[in-house]
Amino acid sequence: MALTAIVTKAFPGKDTVGMHLKLTDDDRADLGDGEQTIIDKDFMESFSGDAPSTEAKVAIGSAMQAEIDNYKDRRAKFVHAVYETARSQIAAGLSVVLIMVLMLSGVANAALTVTSSVIDDWAAVAEGAVDQSTVIDISSNYATVVHIQAFLDAAVAHEGTEFKIQVSGNSSGNEDWTDYAVFSELVGTPDAQTLNGDLAGGETAILLADTGGGYEAVQLGDWIAIEDSASAAANELVWRVGFTTDTSITALDATTNAHLSASNCYDIAMTRTLTIGMGHGSRARVICNNGYDNDGTASTLVWKVGKTVTTEL
Repeated sequence: MALTAIVTKAFPGKDTVGMHLKLTDDDRADLGDGEQTIIDKDFMESFSGDAPSTEAKVAIGSAMQAEIDNYKDRRAKFVHAVYETARSQIAAGLSVVLIMVLMLSGVANAALTVTSSVIDDWAAVAEGAVDQSTVIDISSNYATVVHIQAFLDAAVAHEGTEFKIQVSGNSSGNEDWTDYAVFSELVGTPDAQTLNGDLAGGETAILLADTGGGYEAVQLGDWIAIEDSASAAANELVWRVGFTTDTSITALDATTNAHLSASNCYDIAMTRTLTIGMGHGSRARVICNNGYDNDGTASTLVWKVGKTVTTEL
């Protein structure tokens, strides 16, 4: 590394005088080939009389030296072996991405198939229990998208449920599972309301038997769960966009399933979608930890896991 400092007179102001510093470095390939300008600025001080005072000259010199020393300190970090080691490690990791890009470019003209399916249909998870989904084989997928839906189905205060997406680099065995994504949801006390009569499939107006106000009269734009009284497979979430006070709620989309009048609605529900990219593992699974709340205040919940995979035709 070779640094060159050139000091020239700066044009004085009305009450200031100073010097101009130009510092160059001939070993900064990150900025370009050859000598690169690092510092190019004036250093000014107040003065009186015809020439800078000793105090002004000392102050200007000290300020210039401080700028140079600061750069030299940063430059020393830049060329330090540990920094270079970190660069090599990061580059090695990025090479996987490069390989992925090259692999995908080779099938740019090939047809891709996108397939969606349910991994595990609606199932209850008791207070304090842990459940896990069926393991997903992601080894041949260009992308694997995991869809999670869940809701609380008891009018009990709940301080959150933890969800984990885990991946394993091995096609078998249990010693290599690692966390890919972790989040918590479902906080609060759900308001349970029963349907006012049977609800047919294809309906957007959902009549409720409860006339106590409830979530027919609060803010819009949230998920409402319908827990079917006859079949868990018929459970579904609807996005609430309107209401008639003490009478009904309006869903953005029509219900998919029919529901008997004994079915309940709950207003603490969630959805989450996460993408597992190519090269992140051989298998994946989802874990629902309903023992996340450790003070004994918890609710049962119901959850469902689906997937969308992209593969070559």
